[in-house]
Amino acid sequence: FAEPLWNPMVWSLMNVVINTVMILLILRDGREGGMSDDELSLFRNLDVLTPGQFRKLAKVGKWHLVDDTTTLTTENENLAQLFYVLSGKVNILKANRNLEVAPKLFIGELAFLRKRPATATVTVEAGSHYISWDHDDLEKLFRRDEELRTAMHLLMGRDVAEKMANS
Repeated sequence: FAEPLWNPMVWSLMNVVINTVMILLILRDGREGGMSDDELSLFRNLDVLTPGQFRKLAKVGKWHLVDDTTTLTTENENLAQLFYVLSGKVNILKANRNLEVAPKLFIGELAFLRKRPATATVTVEAGSHYISWDHDDLEKLFRRDEELRTAMHLLMGRDVAEKMANS
């Protein structure tokens, strides 16, 4: 009788295990399951992100529900955070011009992208709901995931273009 070929059998088994793990990771990253209602709403607004990219982004974010009028940015002041307002009233004051805008928009995206002070003073009223990300946390995340960086820059650029078109 011939001796079994143990070495090829072990390598084949390892290959099957590695491929199975990779398939499970891919399937997990493609699922929307396990998201809260707020996360699911935000995910649907950030429509170019995959579920896996979104989970990474949400993990470093902080959710806020506003009890009182809150200032998110002050014109010409440096920002340490990027915001996305999911619901509520948003007021923008720039060059003595006051404008109320609909939610579902980034706040502080120009300051983040350009690494410059805020271009407007933005407040949200009581009952508003938003998520914030520290600039440093986002930069660390983007250094590890170039595709996420590209997707977020696309989303922020689209947001800026919509604001310009509506002003």
